[in-house]
Amino acid sequence: MRPCLSLSRSRSSPSPSPGLITPTLTGATPSAGFNCTKDEVDAALSLLRRRAWLALRSKLDEQTAEAALLNKLRLVFEDKFRYDADGVPRVWKPEDDIDTIFRKAKDSVLELIPLYAHIKPADDKNAFELPSSTGSSSLVDPAAAVADDEFDFGESLQLLTPAAQASLSTRFRRETDAYYTEAKRSMVSSTSQIPYWIYCVLVVLGWNEFVAVIRSPIYFTLLLLGFTAAYVTWTLNMTGPVLAVSKGVTNEVIRTVNDQLHSASLSLPRTDPLIRS
Repeated sequence: MRPCLSLSRSRSSPSPSPGLITPTLTGATPSAGFNCTKDEVDAALSLLRRRAWLALRSKLDEQTAEAALLNKLRLVFEDKFRYDADGVPRVWKPEDDIDTIFRKAKDSVLELIPLYAHIKPADDKNAFELPSSTGSSSLVDPAAAVADDEFDFGESLQLLTPAAQASLSTRFRRETDAYYTEAKRSMVSSTSQIPYWIYCVLVVLGWNEFVAVIRSPIYFTLLLLGFTAAYVTWTLNMTGPVLAVSKGVTNEVIRTVNDQLHSASLSLPRTDPLIRS
């Protein structure tokens, strides 16, 4: 086979730098300067389109991998389940229908999986097709021949197989169940509050103790100091440091008491056990 590319120095162009090779264009079309036939030009263009399509397909495979696609579906589900139509986070209340909201959000996200599974333009007018390979390539490049032999345009349109779609749906359902359980748990914790009549019972039963504290100057002063300290701590946002210091002091006191008890137990006189004859 004669070479399709003929390279030489161009006579009409300015003198290039040493070692620079430029193609000679003598025909009516650019391909004529490469000494190519129409069949070779068509084969080269077809291979170029296939390589461009395969490069795009490799990027799509990265974006539709199971981990990446599962993360995208999870984000869409969170937007539909945890936020309302105005984008405000939901605070679950007993009157909210969590089951219906969860079912609608999950079903709407599961409908996206078939869209990711197949490459199809939204407008049929933009559809195109590349010829699939039926034999070995006539090009000289071995890599081009391999790409030409292994190309199947119909199979390249399928991003996710039915088995991959089923596996992705199963994993997505398992992860969304955790969001449903969390929402139910938050609703139970918000509804399981202390009844109001308990406060009335505490006031009635603790009225005598409250009067005793108010009438006693010592108790009243200690109570006033405690409320003042709590107010200052809360206002200055020092709750965390105070709790940390209190925890450290408590641990140190417990350790000191344990050491003293251990020292006292060692200092006690030991009595020898009776030896029976």
